[in-house]
Amino acid sequence: MDDETHETSGDDGAGPPRSVALVLGGGGVIGAGFHAGALAAIADATGWDARTADLIVGTSAGAGIAATLRIGFSPTDHLRRACDEEMTDEGRALAEVVPRHRLRIPERPRLPLVPLPESPGLVVAALRPHRGGPRPGLLWAGLSPRGRIDSDPIGERIRHVLGDRWPDAPTWVCAVDLRSGRRVVFGRDERRWPDLGTAVQASSAVPGFFAPVRFDGHTYVDGGAWSATNLDLVAGLQFDVAVVLAPLSMGASRRDREERAVTRSGTRVIVVAPRAEDRAVLRGNPLANDKAGPVARHMYAAVRDRIEREGFW
Repeated sequence: MDDETHETSGDDGAGPPRSVALVLGGGGVIGAGFHAGALAAIADATGWDARTADLIVGTSAGAGIAATLRIGFSPTDHLRRACDEEMTDEGRALAEVVPRHRLRIPERPRLPLVPLPESPGLVVAALRPHRGGPRPGLLWAGLSPRGRIDSDPIGERIRHVLGDRWPDAPTWVCAVDLRSGRRVVFGRDERRWPDLGTAVQASSAVPGFFAPVRFDGHTYVDGGAWSATNLDLVAGLQFDVAVVLAPLSMGASRRDREERAVTRSGTRVIVVAPRAEDRAVLRGNPLANDKAGPVARHMYAAVRDRIEREGFW
């Protein structure tokens, strides 16, 4: 579905495959609008509801969408909510218990008087050799000043529904341990997990903007510092298909490497990513609240048209 989509063969196109992993990448408010529009287009064009994914891997904005899908918001209601339109009866009932918080986020981080780097140790970790190539996101996260915006409202709306529970269906949320520079996958790794709301906060803690999230003696920042999609987590899991929504154009070369690892393991990959005609709409401050609706509407029309012309499964 993008300019550089690589799909392995093996599906006859008759309908959704038996097992699907859904990978939702980061991208701030723009990324959330991208996901809302694309998922609704896929649902309307193919009949596949993202809530039924056998595994959802979420990073940053994608972590928030993963959570609301698991809570029960349909792709249709994600689109309508992003566009401030009337939701279905099901969506309105959920919206009554899942309050919507739109944080006021400045155009630029508010720097402290002495803008010390967030984590000098993370800078060192970024410079070490990494399997799969360099991790420039770690360098960015380590050099950024400590974020000062409280992200509690992001997690609170999820905790309001789930409390300290984790969804029954497999849901993985990616963050980066600020001290070690290692990727942490909440919902999968053997360490103690926080509640889903706190995990989403950690995954969404954009360095330089949001305050890092502390849990169980560790401090976490945005999982996008490791990878914009963390698609490689699906490699070797024997899913028929991995559907990847990748709002960020930057990081495409890493995504390609991750995609090759997944396809080599026998899973077909379908990537929905920006094309040249989408980039003007996606341009701008990725954390601007007024971008969600226009991006969602554009991506719905664009992805629906591409599926009708090119197919999907």
